[in-house]
Amino acid sequence: MACICVHGVIDQWISDVQWYRNRIDEIETEFNSSVTGIEDFTAYTAIEASHNSQARIAYEKLEEYSDACSDMLADGPTPETVRKLTEAGHLSMAPFAVTGDHEYYPYDESVGEDLAERIRSGDYGGNYDELHDAALALSERAANAAQNGEELSESELDFLEAVLNGTDDVMLDLHDDGFRGDPSASQQQEIAAMLGMSIVALSHPSTGGGHDRLPESVRNLSEGVSSGGSGYSSSAAQGGRAPATSGGWRTPPA
Repeated sequence: MACICVHGVIDQWISDVQWYRNRIDEIETEFNSSVTGIEDFTAYTAIEASHNSQARIAYEKLEEYSDACSDMLADGPTPETVRKLTEAGHLSMAPFAVTGDHEYYPYDESVGEDLAERIRSGDYGGNYDELHDAALALSERAANAAQNGEELSESELDFLEAVLNGTDDVMLDLHDDGFRGDPSASQQQEIAAMLGMSIVALSHPSTGGGHDRLPESVRNLSEGVSSGGSGYSSSAAQGGRAPATSGGWRTPPA
């Protein structure tokens, strides 16, 4: 795992150096364009000073990136470091494949959309169980994060948001057993619990989420608002399938 982390940090440093080189090229190009035809020495000097300042700022930013990479190497393969490198596109599934620990799972919007599509279409084969377990693990970790005042990463929140947005029509019918496909009774309970926990995880301010990130119909349900057929009805809210999303953390009923 340490070797995977080091490889990711090296990739990150290469990306940072490339960014710096590209930025210096941009500054030089802008400078050359700006001074073309300039004959006044004072005007030329002012333009030169401005672009030199931009170059110094870029170098200072590179130093910050360097310090960040050094810190990641010193810290080793912590979940936080691995998540940063994964979100930057340097590690992909490697850390999770090695450890099997969902702390290292590469959560993002596209993975959430994949899980939502599987639930929406009733396709529970292939790697569905892996996706489902990843969502459930994240929701459970969010509960601990909220209690400890720790926020989820933006990619993790994007994952939860994509799952809920993509299963909105399924959740509308949960109170009426509106599952797609032919899931077993235990799968139905697991999906309902996972979606309910995802609602709480995404909406809880302590995780970095918020009520406004929920689909509109889910917000209507949590507020007990009748949507006149376009969202959750008050009768669905009374069905007890989904938890309230305000106040303390609660584990939803199966």
